[in-house]
Amino acid sequence: MASLMNCPTCGQRFAIEEPASPVQCPSCQAVVDVPATMSPPGPPTTPGQLPSAAPTGPLKQGLATAALVFGILGLVTCLPPFGIAAIPLGIIALVKANGEPNCYGGRGMAIGGLCTGGVSLLSALLVFPLMLSILLPSLSRARELSKRVVCAANMRQIGIGLESYASANGGQYAPDFATLVSAGAVPLTLFDCPSSGAAVGDLNACYVLIDTGDAQPDGTTVLIYEKPQCHGAEGGNVYFLDGHVDFIKPPEQIDRLIAKTRAKAAS
Repeated sequence: MASLMNCPTCGQRFAIEEPASPVQCPSCQAVVDVPATMSPPGPPTTPGQLPSAAPTGPLKQGLATAALVFGILGLVTCLPPFGIAAIPLGIIALVKANGEPNCYGGRGMAIGGLCTGGVSLLSALLVFPLMLSILLPSLSRARELSKRVVCAANMRQIGIGLESYASANGGQYAPDFATLVSAGAVPLTLFDCPSSGAAVGDLNACYVLIDTGDAQPDGTTVLIYEKPQCHGAEGGNVYFLDGHVDFIKPPEQIDRLIAKTRAKAAS
């Protein structure tokens, strides 16, 4: 039975029909000795190509593993830095696995890191603008609601100041806000609605005081109301003669309450 051996000079594999020593390589014509023990035949080689060396230890997979881990983290968290790290690590790991297969492994993990890193970057580019488009209106709405609460608290404090002034002046309310501030019943800072952007100290920028005459305290008689520009077309806070504050909408409803209050005061 013929045996196969590789020429140590050119690497060409050739068959030896009869055991003999020495033999001549049919490719490079070099005379070579036949070893006493023939090694099992390996893969065929081409002239000029030496047989590849077998791996001597575990294949290195650190770069490929890091690429896959960063890619998965980027996919789960939608944070761009993980995807940005996964792509170059995956490329380096894939190049090394293809170029030095006897030293570097993890080709599949490198490809997985590239894929997950790319998808995570794409997700970040799509998800972040979508999240912003959803969250920004909600944040704006929350800020406006908090401003309404502050405005209602200001109006309630002004109402308490009016009641205190009336108690000290025979049951008569102050004719205007300037008189109320001059009497020391309320500070200037209460007359600034956070939604209006008016300068502190402008007593008539946000709130309007109504002369209620001898109207009896109830839940429909308006004592103080906000000007329409404070909260836009949604409505405004109203301080009623019975001491409670409510946000009334739409603005047309405030106009109707004001008209009824003035009708009561005139009767």
